[in-house]
Amino acid sequence: MARLTGVAAALGLVLSLDHAAADAGPVDLRAVERTGKWNDALACPAATCRARADIESPATGLSAEVLLERARGLPDREPRTELVAEYPALRQLVLVQRSAVFGFPDTVWVQAAETAAGPSVIVYSRSTYGSWDIGVNRARVARWLTLLTMEDDG
Repeated sequence: MARLTGVAAALGLVLSLDHAAADAGPVDLRAVERTGKWNDALACPAATCRARADIESPATGLSAEVLLERARGLPDREPRTELVAEYPALRQLVLVQRSAVFGFPDTVWVQAAETAAGPSVIVYSRSTYGSWDIGVNRARVARWLTLLTMEDDG
């Protein structure tokens, strides 16, 4: 009986997390502070962000408006993803993508950036729960960076 009670408690926790709020506040990604855990990832143009980037974002030649419009379209391309906030003063969108099995929320900030090399984008993804994400955030940042910066097919 104790085992069933433990399973029921775990299931209740998972169900409550499905509706848990992710951190959706504005964060100027040029000055973001990394968590220090293994549960976040950052793509940033060279010499733009204070924090160490995992991936260097390329200059795109795309305007901030185009980059942000592409980011607004990510929920149509990425499963379990929703746009939760927009911060025009920062030229930033905040999205949440939930894990497939438990629905854990990861927050992803996308911010247009002007650099000496031209327009670019900063992408920062962070798990809301836990201290290790088995590489999920880094893979997401790399994938989203590609989706945001790839050339149009036509």
